[in-house]
Amino acid sequence: MTHRVRSRGQGGVTLIEMLIVVSILSVAIITFAYGLQTSTTATADAQARQRMHLALESFRSNLSTLVTDGYWRPPPACPDTTVDAQIQAALENDPETANWKAAYAADNLTFRVTAVNYWKGGPAFPVNGVIQPGSFSGTCGAQDQFAQELLLQVTQPTITKPVTGSVVVRKAR
Repeated sequence: MTHRVRSRGQGGVTLIEMLIVVSILSVAIITFAYGLQTSTTATADAQARQRMHLALESFRSNLSTLVTDGYWRPPPACPDTTVDAQIQAALENDPETANWKAAYAADNLTFRVTAVNYWKGGPAFPVNGVIQPGSFSGTCGAQDQFAQELLLQVTQPTITKPVTGSVVVRKAR
C-alpha cells in the first residue's frame, strides 16, 4: 500500500508566514513614525535657531543704538570681567533700548557680551601715503578708543550650539 501524501493547496497561510508579514509591517510602521518624529524635531530646532539669529540681529542693532545715544565704555584695566553686566545694564537703562528683550522672553534666550576687542594700531587708511596696519585685539589698554568689536552670544537651553556674532561700534566724535 502506498501512502499518498496529501498536497496542500496555496489557499492557506501558515503561522510562520503570518508572523513574518506582521514583523515586516511593524518594522516599516516604526521606521515611518521615527522619521516623522525626527522631521518634527528638526523643524522645531530650525525654528528655534532662526529665532536665535533674529535675536542676535536685534542685540546688534540695540547695541549700535546704545552707542549712538551716547553710551561708550572705554577700555578698562586688565582683566576685564564686568563687560557683560555693564553693557546689559546700559541697554536696560537707555529709554530707546530698555524693552528690546521682551520680544524674545517666550523663547527663553540668554544674551551675553562675551568679549570686547579694542582697536589697536593705526587707522585703516593711508597717513602721509603710508598705510598703518591696525586690527582689533582682545587686550585691554587700547590706544585708540574710537572703535570696539563686541563679541555676542545668544543661547537657548534646548539647542546645544549657541549663535555667535559680533558688532563693531564707533564712538561718535
